[in-house]
Amino acid sequence: MGTRCTIVIPALDDESYQVTIPIQKEFERIESILSWFSPNSELYRVNRHAHLDFFPVSVELFKLIEKTKVYHTQTTGYYDPTMRPLNQQPTLSTRKELRTYLGLDKVRLNKKDHSIFFENKHVDLDFGAIGKGYALDQAKKILGQFH
Repeated sequence: MGTRCTIVIPALDDESYQVTIPIQKEFERIESILSWFSPNSELYRVNRHAHLDFFPVSVELFKLIEKTKVYHTQTTGYYDPTMRPLNQQPTLSTRKELRTYLGLDKVRLNKKDHSIFFENKHVDLDFGAIGKGYALDQAKKILGQFH
């Protein structure tokens, strides 16, 4: 997701390493699923292929996309991970036209086979915001195992 994360553990001993190593590995695992930038990530492949046909995704990514749709609804559309392409358009008129092709309503899910389809080639997903929160939730679960 292209973000630095610093974990501060009050004591430097063997136990602190037992806590930080699993968290670091978990962050790397989540990065391999949700990175918009890395050609090795699952989301990167989804963004390149889901406009062609329903594209199968992991159960974990599918659940995050479902959760994203809930957040989208709860915020009456203000949270929309499909809007990244607007930042890359130079003019207001180009952005306005592009906006007609974007929106989470252009993302279709097939729950039966955990696949996703984008209604056009302009749609892609960027989970920067939700991904960071998800990573922190996973770190919290790991920390909970150590007390």
